[in-house]
Parts: sequence; C-alpha cells; structure tokens
Amino acid sequence: MGQLVNCFKEGATMEIQQVLHMNGGDGKKSYAINSQHQRTVAAMVKPILEESMEELYLTLFPSV
Repeated sequence: MGQLVNCFKEGATMEIQQVLHMNGGDGKKSYAINSQHQRTVAAMVKPILEESMEELYLTLFPSV
C-alpha cells in the first residue's frame, strides 16, 4: 500500500499517487509531455498565491 496523505478533512486520506498525478515513461508517455494539467493549475493559482502573500506581509509588517 502507498503512503497516505491527509487531505485537510478529518478522516479523508488519499494515496500519494492520486494526489501527485505524475506519469512515468519515456517519449510520448513522459511526465514532461503529459504535465499540461499541472502547468495549467499552477498558472491559475500563482497570481492568487502572490496576492495572498502580499496581503499577509502587509498585515504583519504594515510599516515596511
């Protein structure tokens, strides 16, 4: 059995392979070729994360 990861809800766990969604293989089956979903999600989340970090920083250090 694979390692389990807590999914933030009490009692909810998933195998690490289900969380990371990495494809093995070479050529057409390689991770580099099949990682569009991860790139898309990262591009969508990045500006939200940056804005949240900036707001937190300004809240914690207002005089800087």
